[in-house]
Amino acid sequence: MNLASTDLSLSPQLISIVGPTATGKTKLALQLTKVLANDYQGFDLISADSRQVYQGLEIISGADLPAGFKLAQEKSFSFPFYQAEKVNIHGISIISAQAEWSVTHFQQLALAVITSSLKNNRLPIVVGGTGLYHQHLFNQDPKLYIKPNAKLRAKLSKLSVTDLQKQLDQSDPTKLMQMNNSDRNNPTRLIRAIEIAFFGPSEIVKQSKVPSLKQLTIGLTDSLVNIESKIKLRVQERMTQGALEEVNHLLSLKRINKQVLTTTGVQQLKAFINHEINQEKLVKLWTLCEFQYAKRQLTWWKKRANVIWFAADKVQIEQISKRLN
Repeated sequence: MNLASTDLSLSPQLISIVGPTATGKTKLALQLTKVLANDYQGFDLISADSRQVYQGLEIISGADLPAGFKLAQEKSFSFPFYQAEKVNIHGISIISAQAEWSVTHFQQLALAVITSSLKNNRLPIVVGGTGLYHQHLFNQDPKLYIKPNAKLRAKLSKLSVTDLQKQLDQSDPTKLMQMNNSDRNNPTRLIRAIEIAFFGPSEIVKQSKVPSLKQLTIGLTDSLVNIESKIKLRVQERMTQGALEEVNHLLSLKRINKQVLTTTGVQQLKAFINHEINQEKLVKLWTLCEFQYAKRQLTWWKKRANVIWFAADKVQIEQISKRLN
């Protein structure tokens, strides 16, 4: 059950900025920190992106840190963060490409930051388009806390996607039917679903304490034409920024989390490195995959209640700030 509530008659304790890629979510969050600078001791931006957590994937994942932010560390947080004046950015480039990361890891990180933020009269702002992370931030479903099983994962990792689908169909056919096409073809998601189906309550780890918060969810949207154009420009920029070097480094690692290799752009860059496609085809395929993901994000978020939508190119900071007072 989602314990967070949306009550616009009261100042929110948490802001979420959601929507498809390339709509300026981080930019808006930083603008809000300036507008609200006199109302809070500081701000904690929390990246809700399942790929930007990885080190060595910053360019491909679009983990663009604003100028002036420096790496910082505090005893109260398990992971380092980036800091500039009164603003901290959490959840970007914090784990190696070999490490595990899941919605449960995100929840634990986010709740720790939110708890600290509220205690110190700071405003937490969750930014990013990974809908699953937003959906489960306040979720107390015990299944989220089933511990990873290394032996089972090692065994399942040798299976094809088709075999994993068959295995899940035997273990939990309802879960397989509920998965969208992307998740049904994602080995990491299939393995986790099998793992959850395989183990029971005795395998559940200690849950994070889930607070009840007033939150304001702001959605940014744009026309599909504009989104596609922006994505193509971003892909071209990432090519010049060193995306190829990132993939070459990832492929040189002896061990790597398979989730990293499913990041949009990695397989296309790998095909280019292997001389299977040229650069024009690479940009076209990468742009297409990003655009398809953006459309799925938009579809997912449009079905969610209590999201206040703004056109990305017409958003007025004043309109949003009025809802915060």
